[in-house]
Amino acid sequence: GTDAAIAAAQQLPPLAMLLAASLFATTHVVLQSPTPRTDNEYLYTFDGSCDGAQCDSFCGDAVGTGPVTTLTPGPLTVRWRVAQSHPPYKFRISLNRVPLTDDNFDDPANLLGVHTGTQEYAYDTSHEVIIPETPACEHQPCTLQLYDLYYFVSCANVRIITPSSASVAPPPSRLPPPPPVSSPPVGPRRLAAAVLHNVPLCSSDRPGSASHRTLVIPVDAMAATTDADAAVWTKRLCCVFTWVELAAVSASHMTNYDSSTIAYSGTFQQIAAAAYRDICNMPMGESDCAGCPALPPSPPSPPPPSPP
Repeated sequence: GTDAAIAAAQQLPPLAMLLAASLFATTHVVLQSPTPRTDNEYLYTFDGSCDGAQCDSFCGDAVGTGPVTTLTPGPLTVRWRVAQSHPPYKFRISLNRVPLTDDNFDDPANLLGVHTGTQEYAYDTSHEVIIPETPACEHQPCTLQLYDLYYFVSCANVRIITPSSASVAPPPSRLPPPPPVSSPPVGPRRLAAAVLHNVPLCSSDRPGSASHRTLVIPVDAMAATTDADAAVWTKRLCCVFTWVELAAVSASHMTNYDSSTIAYSGTFQQIAAAAYRDICNMPMGESDCAGCPALPPSPPSPPPPSPP
């Protein structure tokens, strides 16, 4: 969790510690009204389901957990805290119309509004929407999702009571507490990658006995790679259960499920692309890659030099 990550940050150089302190002092986005399902401000997924304009079925915490807010049809001011803004600085508000499910948030029929934010690092904001009459959501809660069109979300359980049904006795105000979730450990090298180069932290583990691969990349390999490109490749590798670590080493290597290693060299992008292709050619990796974005074709080899 955060305490473990902060302890790890203390092992970093002074500049990295300063940046890490900034990272943990603020997080990303969380609803204030309606009351969110959880006050966790760092709900995200790197499995590709929430990226850009799409986030159809993710809320982070299990459906049917957390507090329930009772609403009535008509205008509603949705309020939230932006604790770290991201491009494109826009927020989508959607209402799932099927009780006790988290899906169909991308359906245009479920869109309540899109809010344009600012490039301030952290701020409070709000957006007025119209809550429709939704009989299906009177007795069991539906889900309101706030999504920052990047990959962070915050969700609220809402019942929508029409005036004619207001006299009906409501169900308990809170649903059962969610089961405990253990946060993955954050090592110093993974934290350094996140803080110094804006490389997303990966927490995906493969179901079953296998957990994840680890790709160690020399810090020097970042010299020819932008932070944005590094983030794209890190998310791609996370999709196939491979965590990226930056380290003060001279050569790159990937540790596989069976503890075997593969050596790599080149720039960050070259190493990441080679590792991704190797993974997709492995028996278990082939099925992992089938559910992840396809790689762009390899660039053509440069022509041989002309004879003197």
